[in-house]
Amino acid sequence: MNAGSGTTIIWDGQDNILYHSKMDVVPVSIRTGIQFLYLFRLSVGGGVAFAKGNSDLELRRFGRAYATNDIAALLGLTLPDAYLDLALKGSGGPSSPRNAYGTVGLEINIPFIKLFVDAAGDQKHYSANAGIRMVF
Repeated sequence: MNAGSGTTIIWDGQDNILYHSKMDVVPVSIRTGIQFLYLFRLSVGGGVAFAKGNSDLELRRFGRAYATNDIAALLGLTLPDAYLDLALKGSGGPSSPRNAYGTVGLEINIPFIKLFVDAAGDQKHYSANAGIRMVF
């Protein structure tokens, strides 16, 4: 940092980041479906996800701060120094503790194997998954 008149401020600081988060989400859903000739199964449903928890964040820099000056260096003077501490803290939780969502799924039944695709979403978020199940 330049303080003017050839003076520079140097901050020899240590940076620390402290982060703690604990979130719990409990989904409650209901689904129903229709099966076509054992080969296809279509399912639809909906639910609500209940979220609770919090997150805490602290950004901190602490250390020695001193000025250097060309004139002081020529004269052999040591400018006084100090210690600076800067801390930024924040915390928060779920923006909405209850989120409603809808689901849709398709399953293809082949002997001993089931291929499936599921999707879920609401107005802002969505997700999907696909997989294979072995049935004996």
